[in-house]
Amino acid sequence: MKKLVPLPIRIVHGAQDNVVPSERSERIYKALQAAGAHEVELQMLPGKDHGIGSALADEELYAWLLKHSHSGLKAVNP
Repeated sequence: MKKLVPLPIRIVHGAQDNVVPSERSERIYKALQAAGAHEVELQMLPGKDHGIGSALADEELYAWLLKHSHSGLKAVNP
């Protein structure tokens, strides 16, 4: 978890997901915050289930990715 703290992370989860409970994403989000992550976001998609591919068409997602693409972050080794 410590290696993830400095990275910008966006967690996207369908609120109606019946495969992976949304509580898992909420737990990860809270754990990252507790570990000191400052650039972690949780995006719950209302009315969406496990198939959240349509979220990839969200222009705001691409703006977020571009915002973080030149931030000088180094790759994290597992």
